[in-house]
Amino acid sequence: MTTFAEKIAQYSPKRLALLALELKSKLDALEGARSEPVALIGMACRFPGGASDPEAFWHVLRDGVDAVTEVPSSRWTQEEAARCGPEAREKPGARWGAFLDEVDGFDAEFFGISPREAHRMDPQQRLLLEVAWEALEDAGQDVAKLTGSRTGVFAGVYNDDYAKLELGTPSDQDASSVTGTINSVVAGRLSYLLDLQGPCMVVDTACSSSLVALHLACQSLRAGECSMALAGGVNLILSPHSSLRVARGDALAPDGRCKTFDARANGFVRGEGCGVVVLKRLSDAIAAGDPILALLRGSAVNQDGKSAGLTAPNMVAQTELLRQALKSAGLESADVDCIEAHGTGTSLGDPIEMEAIKAVYGQGRSEQRPLVVSAAKTNIGHLEAAAGIAGVIKAVLSLRHQTIPPLLHLQRVNPRIDLEGLPIVLPTFARAWPATGRARRIAVSSFGASGTNAHVILEEPPAPSVRPAASGHGAELLALSARTSGALRELAGRVADVLSTSTEAPIEDLCRTAALRRTHHEHRLTVVGGTAKELAEKLREAATAPMPARKGAGPRKVVFVFPGQGSQWLGMGRRLLEEEPVFRAALERIDAAVRPHVSWGLVEVLRASAEQSRLAEIDVVQPVLFALEVALAELWRSWGITPDAVLGHSMGEVAAAHVAGALSLEDAATIICERSKLLRRISGQGAMLAVELPLSDARAVIAGREAHVAVAVSNSPTSTVLAGDASVLEEVRASLVERNVFCRWVKVDVASHSPQVDGLREELLAVLATLRPRPASTRMFSTVTASACDGTGLDGTYWVRNLREPVLFSTSVAQLIEEGHTVFIELSPHPILLPAIERCLQHAKRDGLLLASLRREEAERAVMLESLGALYRAEHPVDWSRLFPEGGRVVPLPPYPWQRKRYWLDDAVLPVATMAERLTSLKGRPVSVAQGLDGHVFELELGSSSLPWLGAHRLGGVAVLPASALVELVLSAVAEVSGSGPRTLTDVEFERALVLPESKRRILQVHLSPASGGPQRFHVHSRPVGGTTRESSWVLHARGEVRITDAALGSARVSIEAVRATCTQHVPSSALYDALAQRNVQYESPLRTLGEVFRRSGEALGRLTLGAEFGQEAEHYQLHPALLDAALQTLASAVMEEGDGAALFMPVRIDAIECAAVRAQSEWAHASVQATGDGAAPVGALELLDGSGATVASMRGVRLRRVPAASILEALGARGEDELQDWLYDVTWQPRPAPTASPAAADWLVFVDGRGCGSALVEELARQGEDCVTVTAGRTYQRLDERRFVVDPARPEDFARLLREAPASATRSLRVIYLWGLEAVGDAVVSPWASAGALHVIQGLLAECKKARLWLVTRGAQVTGVAGEEVLLAQSPLWGFGRVVSLEQPDLWGGLIDLDPSGASGEAAALFQEVVASESDGEDQVALRKERRLVPRLVPARSQQSVEAPRLRSEASYLVTGGLGGLGLKVARWLVEQGARHLVLVGRRALAAGGAESTRREEALEELRGLGATVVALAADVSDRARMEEILREATSTHPLRGVFHAASLMSTQRLEVMDAASLTAMLRPKAVGALVLHELTSGLDLDFFVMFSSTSSLWGASGLAHYGAANQVLEALAHHRRAAGLPATTIHWGTWDEVSGESSRDFERFGLKPMASPRALAAMGQVMRSGARVQTVASVDWSALKPLWEARRRRPFLQQVGAPAPTTDTSARARMVAELESLPPPRRFDALLRQLQREVGRILGFPSAEPPPTDRGFFQMGMTSLMTVELRNVLQRGFGQELPASLAFDYPTVEALAKRLAGLAEALEIPLPDDAGATPRAQAVVMDETGLSERLSRMDEMSDDEIERLIAQKIAGSSH
Repeated sequence: MTTFAEKIAQYSPKRLALLALELKSKLDALEGARSEPVALIGMACRFPGGASDPEAFWHVLRDGVDAVTEVPSSRWTQEEAARCGPEAREKPGARWGAFLDEVDGFDAEFFGISPREAHRMDPQQRLLLEVAWEALEDAGQDVAKLTGSRTGVFAGVYNDDYAKLELGTPSDQDASSVTGTINSVVAGRLSYLLDLQGPCMVVDTACSSSLVALHLACQSLRAGECSMALAGGVNLILSPHSSLRVARGDALAPDGRCKTFDARANGFVRGEGCGVVVLKRLSDAIAAGDPILALLRGSAVNQDGKSAGLTAPNMVAQTELLRQALKSAGLESADVDCIEAHGTGTSLGDPIEMEAIKAVYGQGRSEQRPLVVSAAKTNIGHLEAAAGIAGVIKAVLSLRHQTIPPLLHLQRVNPRIDLEGLPIVLPTFARAWPATGRARRIAVSSFGASGTNAHVILEEPPAPSVRPAASGHGAELLALSARTSGALRELAGRVADVLSTSTEAPIEDLCRTAALRRTHHEHRLTVVGGTAKELAEKLREAATAPMPARKGAGPRKVVFVFPGQGSQWLGMGRRLLEEEPVFRAALERIDAAVRPHVSWGLVEVLRASAEQSRLAEIDVVQPVLFALEVALAELWRSWGITPDAVLGHSMGEVAAAHVAGALSLEDAATIICERSKLLRRISGQGAMLAVELPLSDARAVIAGREAHVAVAVSNSPTSTVLAGDASVLEEVRASLVERNVFCRWVKVDVASHSPQVDGLREELLAVLATLRPRPASTRMFSTVTASACDGTGLDGTYWVRNLREPVLFSTSVAQLIEEGHTVFIELSPHPILLPAIERCLQHAKRDGLLLASLRREEAERAVMLESLGALYRAEHPVDWSRLFPEGGRVVPLPPYPWQRKRYWLDDAVLPVATMAERLTSLKGRPVSVAQGLDGHVFELELGSSSLPWLGAHRLGGVAVLPASALVELVLSAVAEVSGSGPRTLTDVEFERALVLPESKRRILQVHLSPASGGPQRFHVHSRPVGGTTRESSWVLHARGEVRITDAALGSARVSIEAVRATCTQHVPSSALYDALAQRNVQYESPLRTLGEVFRRSGEALGRLTLGAEFGQEAEHYQLHPALLDAALQTLASAVMEEGDGAALFMPVRIDAIECAAVRAQSEWAHASVQATGDGAAPVGALELLDGSGATVASMRGVRLRRVPAASILEALGARGEDELQDWLYDVTWQPRPAPTASPAAADWLVFVDGRGCGSALVEELARQGEDCVTVTAGRTYQRLDERRFVVDPARPEDFARLLREAPASATRSLRVIYLWGLEAVGDAVVSPWASAGALHVIQGLLAECKKARLWLVTRGAQVTGVAGEEVLLAQSPLWGFGRVVSLEQPDLWGGLIDLDPSGASGEAAALFQEVVASESDGEDQVALRKERRLVPRLVPARSQQSVEAPRLRSEASYLVTGGLGGLGLKVARWLVEQGARHLVLVGRRALAAGGAESTRREEALEELRGLGATVVALAADVSDRARMEEILREATSTHPLRGVFHAASLMSTQRLEVMDAASLTAMLRPKAVGALVLHELTSGLDLDFFVMFSSTSSLWGASGLAHYGAANQVLEALAHHRRAAGLPATTIHWGTWDEVSGESSRDFERFGLKPMASPRALAAMGQVMRSGARVQTVASVDWSALKPLWEARRRRPFLQQVGAPAPTTDTSARARMVAELESLPPPRRFDALLRQLQREVGRILGFPSAEPPPTDRGFFQMGMTSLMTVELRNVLQRGFGQELPASLAFDYPTVEALAKRLAGLAEALEIPLPDDAGATPRAQAVVMDETGLSERLSRMDEMSDDEIERLIAQKIAGSSH
């Protein structure tokens, strides 16, 4: 084999020289590739200080903004940090940082990530995704075109705080937790989601990570590994742990500032941020026309090696790094103007970095061009992994703005930095960067704590080439898109702002950038305009209007339609001649083709004036129209829109044949010219008549007249044109008019397609004999044969038929529609066939897109662009490069408007050992307070199990911190401050018991005022650990004073024997604790410290029995709480009387507590009671004694409060403030944006009021082009005309007749607007205008089986919290009534709308929009107030500071209506237990009625009398005013009435179908009318309270109780009415009570309504009264059971904010799916199946139950993973009982596609599919979550809908009171 050396040895010198040149060329090319600059073509960022984009970042830098703040509480509190380690107190630097806002928000839907996965994704991943997308947008990169490209991703990241947070939520972890939190996925997920197939890596070199990533990206580009690269970094600080870690190394500045190069430099401050840049090789960027922001000339990376320490910098290494970078860039040090330093502001690092800079960049530099050194860390802190990329972005911005921002916090240069005599400047102000003879350059440094260093040199971009002048088009098309309609609206507004404020970029460049340089999403918007102002105005209009719904998905079949004569207008085509070269060139070719046949020029005819126009001549206008049609087709094709088929109408078939390729231009010109010449001969001899008849009927009409007239055109299924002799046609017209058939003359005088053209046949055949038709290249439909033709048959004979035979246009269009053609573009000067095509589509029940090319007298290019925009909006492919063929310039556009939602680990607990887990005493740790609080604060964390004895003291079953423990907390705190010694606590007040929940902990704080020689004030507070905002406020438990006592306790001793001798009653330990248990006080073994008690009335002696372990424990306490509590137990035994088992005494104040200096062994507790007389609570004294009787501790003035055992929880505030809080709910009115859906076709039936609202609505409907039927009220039924009716509100038969006779479409739905409720005024709650009339409307709709939706409209029936609102009592029943209608008849329900009480402008328009768009957001209860739209939400009640509780006075009387029922008697007993002594109980029946019920009542009344109350029981109808007036007069004759409880009610269930007005009135009387009677009769009395008992039926409805809901709603309105008048009032919507519910309580629980124990329900009532609430709901509800049942048949957002969906369990799958489908009639099953699948898919993806996934969106677009597809398949297999393929979700990847497949697989179940898929798109099924119902639904397998509703009526509604 010949070697290379041997081979070239034979070369001649010339050959060797040539070889050398070739080799050198290759080497130069390789070297050039290795050293080619890299272009930075785009960038984006999110930095502190509100820097959400690069320009905002520039403002932060230029203006010298300091973005550092204290750690926001949304991250963590200082208390939480302190629990993580002592550094939180000792290292103040950990309190500071530069933070981003709202890092919990993310647009998961945009990236196709499921909510479930988004919750588990590290926000660093989420942030990088958004910023990377914005960087690609800034670079002008259409992301869709990057799919599969060799684009690389290089990301710097090292923080993992979110992963640590997830450790605190083990229940939330799943497979996505791994990919969500490992750092390698930060880059990998970006590559995965965008399908980028270049190198992808995460770089972790600590602080230099992102700059090293940039260096690696440049290397990869130069090596050819990738064609484009994204480089950047991200850093978020989500946990105090990482900050405390850094603080331990003393790296953080105490004042939270990076004082770079300053003498005060003492550390850095941490910061957050994300930055991404987009890179290309310079040659590639220039070739692609990309924007070039800067050039990366060179870079270098190295390592410190063995420096002074692992994290210590190395000056030698840094110096070498800078030199390597210069060498890489091929530059000298003087070629660089500025350094963006690493500059952390440390006393060690800053001097070392500056020494390296001096050594390299400080040499060879003149004073005139000094080196400027700056650092962004002084503005935004140290962004750690993102620090380097922040410096790069700052450098690019400095190049762009030719300014170097100031270096903050520089007062005096570090003395270890010597800049004397060196041309180096540290800028303290923004410094101009003037131009020189070379490019500006800046270098960026980043040094890692790991020792890895990076340095990059950037250069300003080359000047852009001179761009060609704008094309001068009259109009431009701006296309915008987004993933959601909300984002699209926001984007439109932002682009409008750019157009309004920026005058730099021509609109052509802006439109080109939007079209070619942005990714196109599903939701689209286009506007057309000729100026920036016009575009901006149209965008703003679009941004405030409802966004158009998506028109479709993907390519559609397009038909070019060529009409006949009739579309011409003077001036047509002139603008296109000037603006569109393609159009002009086409016309010039056609002009040449027609010239042999005509004597005029085409362009001249088009440009002729009105006086010279020849368009009225048939042999001129037809060739001109032909020319325009063909030229328009060429223009459309030049824009990339090509037809799938062509269709011509009469003469338009000539153009269609040519465009299809079947005729040459010359042949087509011959046909159109010769044909029109012949027609001129018969001009004026015929006529045409358009008739509204189908083709077959039209033929029948002219039967017998065929020799004179003929069917000329069939335009649509119901429209035909006749042609022929005018006189004969007049006869036909007259006969049709008599038959009421619509006719009109067509403005022509030539009767084509009729016998009149028969005479032209032979001559036309002769002139067309030379035609040479050919096969069509585009499919053509013939309107002569009504079938497809291949083009070869288009000879002379065909064109004779074309002139003589009917134009079968309608039939041809129908066939095209049948074949799936849905886009019809009419190529004409004005659309004349589109209306006919629209009728054909309607007849076929298909949707289509009908587009005009031009319109009469409108800007021609603009019309075409609008049609092109319509195609784009319909998601038809548009090749934008055809519309914008020139290069142009990429101009900045606003970034994508993210539609973020919150995704966070809300239940995460910081994984630290808590204080509660390490306790051995109650000694708190000291807490330092910055300002605002003098003295000392001690803190500790407690749970019920934190100490062995903490859960041993229970009241009412609830663990409560003993009062003795509160005393010990104070004593321990004082000992920490002042040391041990004798103490005296005085004026100790116990404000509120401290409840210790089983599963939660509380933080306690003791605050001691400063010791200044006198007593110190103390306060003891607590709050929950990690509580919500509602729960997290501090609660005061105890307060008082404490002082150091010099003297010891008194030396007098108590004689134990003497006391025992007088206390003769011996009580064993077991008997004592049993007696306490009877009083609802439970002690467990650690606090059962009394072995026995010796007592007499008013005195007791207890012997303490303490275990061996107690001695060891006691050493940790000042006074062990068990000792002091033993004394209090002894006092309890002294005050307990025989037969007083219903009450206990709780300490509320102690005048003095004295403690000895030395701990002694306590063996006895002595208690005595001082009698106070007047029945007041006793006052006690206590002593703890040692074995000799010496005092160890004493308490004087122990003031006790008597508490009924049944009311103990209320007294504690335990159940009321913690557990009972879960029973309390409020209705809040929250603003929601106005709905924006476009109105669908519907009929309107408006029940018009007499106050103007109905008239305004009817006028608004007319403005909107809607027809309506109006109904007014009267005495008799009348039909005033076709659309106006009068009915009697009291006669249900009138409503049924109305609905039979009112005109309505058979296919459209009916919208019924009930405005008669507006007539109800005052307090006339029993009114035909309100609920009764609405009832009759509903019954009529049900009887007539109308497909309708009903809206009930009121004014001021709801109080929403808007200032100055007045409630109208008479209209309020409609709301309670309507809520039940929505439950019973969801298919009929539209909604409730409450208008502004004072009226508002634009009210009718708002009402119209609310109705037409009601389904867009599911809101069926709305209040319109001024400009605001409010919706109600049931929410957990806020914990409220109690107002002064209503006092129950022994000298007053209290009235209870319904007082002889089960609930009324419970209330009566509660009143007596609270101190009431005089009751008046009113019931419907007399006590003497006999029977067991009467006996029970008598027994209950005797019990009340036995408790010391006088009780008067009376029978009365509470709605009888005269009787109630008599009762009140009697009741107040001896004792003033101070309180009313209105608990009267009447219960009976009736469904709406059978309810009548009498039943409705009967229900309203006791509840509603009775309440009004009481209101009127007591309004002049001085009442302390007026409490009305309502029911939850008025809130969420109850099947069968519409009348009951109406009555209860009046009580809510009355409460607001009374409060507005300054009168007391409270209405309580009750849930289910236990004893009242009787045997059925288990059934209630099955449906989620848990019975409330009466004592606790009454305690809740007391809490509501104390809170001062006007209206409150009290109910114990299992929302996971109730919500799915309540929401099963329609979306109901009212309960959206209570409860949480429970996970679906396997056992319910079949019951929920197959059983539900089987119970429905077949036509409803497919919709039900859709809802089931939405529910399951939404559950698996993690969608909120109120926001089900769309039925037409792909599973994988929404973030479904392969594991999730397995889960879905398994659920469906169980649900359908058959094996399903593993590829099911892949083969049918939308809810709708999957539903159709499953419907076909359900062999044993008939599930009819909906109509043809091409029909009007199905309204998206709306479902609510039914998860967590396995056990309940499994019992309902065999129930029908009606059975379930009946059960709900009995179990849910019947339980309400």
